[in-house]
Amino acid sequence: MYSIRIPRAHLFAKVSFVLFIFFTIFTTSIPFQDTLQEAGEVGTTNIISVALFPLLFLLSLIALIPNIKKIVDIIKKEKMLSIFLLWAFFSISWSSYPDTSFKRWFQIFDYFFITIVFLSHYNSIEEIAKSLKPIVYMYLAISIIVVFIVPGAKDPRFGSWRGLT
Repeated sequence: MYSIRIPRAHLFAKVSFVLFIFFTIFTTSIPFQDTLQEAGEVGTTNIISVALFPLLFLLSLIALIPNIKKIVDIIKKEKMLSIFLLWAFFSISWSSYPDTSFKRWFQIFDYFFITIVFLSHYNSIEEIAKSLKPIVYMYLAISIIVVFIVPGAKDPRFGSWRGLT
């Protein structure tokens, strides 16, 4: 079997993962908004999410190619997660909101796919932690500052802190 070599594929995986974690933690929406009440209210109005997550998926897809055998082995080992993803995909067919359900499924699949591709390139816990620490520290610091400065950073119903998100 021929091996496809993609120069710096590990960088594609890392960039995709770091951006994914960053935008998952910080979100792409405006902070302190009211929550949606029904699934039908979910739209594609957030252009950043609409463009960003498929782009990150494509970056991870490029990074997948050199490690495809390793990723297949991981998927085989994690059978229950694979079964869950398949079940969730098939459940779209009987959903009241199939478009919204597919979008949510794709988000869950993105979480799985981007993470598994990243982990296939980096085996060391230290390398993974080095990628995550700056994002988590920045989020914690900004959230603590925001709670004291922005009145909307506290939940209006319960008065509890909610930080940026």
